[in-house]
Amino acid sequence: MTVESLKYLRRVPIEESGDALVRITDYAPLAVIRKDTEVVPLVRAQVALRLAEATERLAKEAITLYVWHAYRSPKYQEEIYTIRRAHLQALHAGWPLNIVHRETNKTVAPLDPKVPPPHCTGAAIDVLPMRAGKFLDFDHLPPDDWSQSPTRCALVRPEVRELRIHLCSILESTGLSNYPEEFWHYSYGDQAWAARTGEPHAIYGLIEK
Repeated sequence: MTVESLKYLRRVPIEESGDALVRITDYAPLAVIRKDTEVVPLVRAQVALRLAEATERLAKEAITLYVWHAYRSPKYQEEIYTIRRAHLQALHAGWPLNIVHRETNKTVAPLDPKVPPPHCTGAAIDVLPMRAGKFLDFDHLPPDDWSQSPTRCALVRPEVRELRIHLCSILESTGLSNYPEEFWHYSYGDQAWAARTGEPHAIYGLIEK
């Protein structure tokens, strides 16, 4: 049982801090927000402060952080979970339902009442590096193949792997924590962050916009 599994995360208590949802651009003006109706440019204030610090440090290297996902409503989270599950069912018609759910859970967090999805807590951001308006690590975002998603993936070009590790070191130095299976996903304050960093409890639970 890994620290990222739902079974493990259910053991991590949540002591809600009451930290507000804030607009990312009010705290981290150097971040670029994906202009899409699916993206709500909000996170908890402590996440925004850490993102701001990371963007300022990376700006010295002419690297900009593109925020691909931030806060998600429970309704939207449920929609993308349903889409992903249906997609896997179509790809693997012979899979029993429990396997379909297990594999869906690996890539999209379910609306588990004891383990709210990180994006639905306002704790998580998905970020991609850019330089001069061009993505530096975009080709590896998965549609169906997630094999090149891990931050320290040995399958990507050495320079891409080094970039991921460098970004990870910058963002984690601010207090954010990377989900090692997805180079783009960072969080602060949720149950997964607590499990990865050894904190006794999460400080963010489910929140409505």
